[in-house]
Amino acid sequence: DIIYENNPSGKLLLTCNLLKENSNDDEFDMWPSGGDECGLPSETPRNDDQSINELKSTCENIQKQQVKLNSQIGDMQSKLHKQLLKDIAKEREKMMELLTEQTTDIKSSLEQVIKDQPKSPKTPVESAPTLSQSIPNITLPDKISLWRNVHVQAWLSIQLGLSQYMDKFAEASIDGLVLLNHIDDETLKNQLKVTQKLHRIKILEAIKELNIKQQQIIADEEAKRAAILRQRQLALAAKEALEKKKQSLKKQKKKNKNKKEKKVKKVYVRNNTPQIREVREQHVLDRVKLERDIRIMNEKQKKNK
Repeated sequence: DIIYENNPSGKLLLTCNLLKENSNDDEFDMWPSGGDECGLPSETPRNDDQSINELKSTCENIQKQQVKLNSQIGDMQSKLHKQLLKDIAKEREKMMELLTEQTTDIKSSLEQVIKDQPKSPKTPVESAPTLSQSIPNITLPDKISLWRNVHVQAWLSIQLGLSQYMDKFAEASIDGLVLLNHIDDETLKNQLKVTQKLHRIKILEAIKELNIKQQQIIADEEAKRAAILRQRQLALAAKEALEKKKQSLKKQKKKNKNKKEKKVKKVYVRNNTPQIREVREQHVLDRVKLERDIRIMNEKQKKNK
């Protein structure tokens, strides 16, 4: 393998025969059988130095040509880039000119249409619905303490039919709590400008009914809370009773299990026949044995005396 500047440049195949006895050391025969592979003529034999020099020169020529090609390619790319930019700029200018022409045509056509239209009388613009128009759609909450100013105005206009005082109630920003606790005859007459006495009586009687309704709602809520608390307490008591019952059953099972374990079956011999009998607990047996031993000891001491 022939390598020039860390790059493979080609291959060279050499075939040599052994030196003869009478030949000199500097002489050898060479067969150019590999001439076709390395690009050398196969007819005339050549030295290795000449072939290597030729290969080096060819490699240098190839590299020079490659450098020239790279430079030419770079020049072509730069020229193409410049040409593309020029073409794009031209196309953009053309598009802008077309757009401006179209916009001018559209403006002129619109102006012509406006001129050609007959003048029609102006129609009044529909105004937004006022508060008095939207009040029939308002629903009053059951709990009067949650009423807002809008609900109080709806109550005045729908239930009492006194819509002429809605503006004064709106200016004073009267809500449900103020209506129940702070409205009396003086405030109605002086601040809310309810001058007619019958109207004041009507409003005060309706406020009394609202107070009764509010108290009933509060009582119902307290009764519901008490019922919920009672149910929770009963559930907790039932749960505790179940847990106690379970614990007592567990203790009883443990006691029964311990008693069964303490009862032992013992085999003893009577009249040369084995018999099985159930004995008492271990501590009772130990006490009986001790009493028997003490009795035997006392009898022996009496005999010795």
